[in-house]
Amino acid sequence: MVANGRQALDELARCAAEGTEEPYGLVFLDWRMPDLDGLETARLIRKTLKPPFLPAVIITTAFENARVVDQGSSLGVRAFLAKPVLPRILQSRLEDVFGSGDGSSGAPNRLQGARVLIAEDHPINQEIARDILERAGAWVTLAGNGHEAVQAVLQAEHPFDLVLMDIQMPIMDGFQATSLIREQHQGLPIIAMTANALSDERERCLGAGMNDHIAKPIDLEELFQVLNRWLGPARSGGTGEGREAEPPATALSERLAGFNLAAGLKRVGGNAPLLAKLLIAFRAQHQGAVTEIRTALASGVPGQAAALLHMLTGLAGNLGADRVCAALAELDGALQDGSFETIELLLVALQSELQSVFDAAQTLEGDDFPRPRVRLQGPTKELTTLFTELSGLLCSNNLQALQLFERLASQLKPSDQFETLKVQLDRLDFASALVTLEAVARESLPEAKPGEGEQAP
Repeated sequence: MVANGRQALDELARCAAEGTEEPYGLVFLDWRMPDLDGLETARLIRKTLKPPFLPAVIITTAFENARVVDQGSSLGVRAFLAKPVLPRILQSRLEDVFGSGDGSSGAPNRLQGARVLIAEDHPINQEIARDILERAGAWVTLAGNGHEAVQAVLQAEHPFDLVLMDIQMPIMDGFQATSLIREQHQGLPIIAMTANALSDERERCLGAGMNDHIAKPIDLEELFQVLNRWLGPARSGGTGEGREAEPPATALSERLAGFNLAAGLKRVGGNAPLLAKLLIAFRAQHQGAVTEIRTALASGVPGQAAALLHMLTGLAGNLGADRVCAALAELDGALQDGSFETIELLLVALQSELQSVFDAAQTLEGDDFPRPRVRLQGPTKELTTLFTELSGLLCSNNLQALQLFERLASQLKPSDQFETLKVQLDRLDFASALVTLEAVARESLPEAKPGEGEQAP
């Protein structure tokens, strides 16, 4: 053990000069050291030593960020460790450098059993991310805004292994949420998700304390590469077993002419029923999108129009609606360049492309993609609690509302209001579902009697 980079270089040089039969195979370097920092020391090690006296280098930092990773990787650094160093993370990094010793090969699936928090305000993006990660074996928790994300991290019974943080969210954005989380959790990996892939956006995220950045629409290969970079070794348990992607439905292919179906299916992990469901939800929620953009521009709030374009670009990209993405890009460019004379023409073109998506989505309605039902019987008090919890989840656009509804549905009698609620939830129309839920609660709660274990037939 030595105290600084100079002493490390001297010790390695001594071993090389003596030709020792057991040279150092690994060096841990602190990133922040006086005189020579860890990165400069790593550069000099690589410059002055040759195999078999050239050791592998692992750099330790107060918390990992992608800037240090990028610089270190170019200097031959093999792995990085955030302090305080946890045994399981250390083991993972050593396996990265030297192998696991079990003869296995290929990239590990570190999502198996990992606890991941997704902070994302739009239900469609929430469902895509949750489905992908759960299919890879992760335990997923959803937060509808930055405030919910902070509370989830601070109040978690079991600590999260990683956070996927959207930047633009209501109530509290991703930058504010990250700042608050960092006050108590320096080592928790936080990955930014934005619709802007430019380098200045990435640098802004890293400067705010996030560890890495992925652009929307999310590319699955890039997503898993980033997640495996920041997660420790796979854990026991999890929600899935790394299932293979489902083949695209023939009917879906026939009804989505003009879509980049391959890209859309890739972004949802090959889950054709999920893609169909999300297209239906997109149609239900955004038929008035162009009108909303026009209204924002006419009201002198271009920032609101830009936020709508940002949201629609991410959604359309995830769904494989490339023509909509192209129309949005042209409109965004015109707004940034101040080419106001062409904006109305571009809005008309955008409406035309969106209408093609809406028409295709309408042909998918009525297809049945059932979810498993969980039977739960309970007294009035429990039923009231379920209604209350579901109302809160709908208010925050939290997709856990879908799971809770399945529990609630097993205790409710069929009715027109119940069927309306089911359709609204299938379309992810949470605002309308919240109103309908109140009506369902009014017609359901008086029928249950305190003390009864089951609802009367």
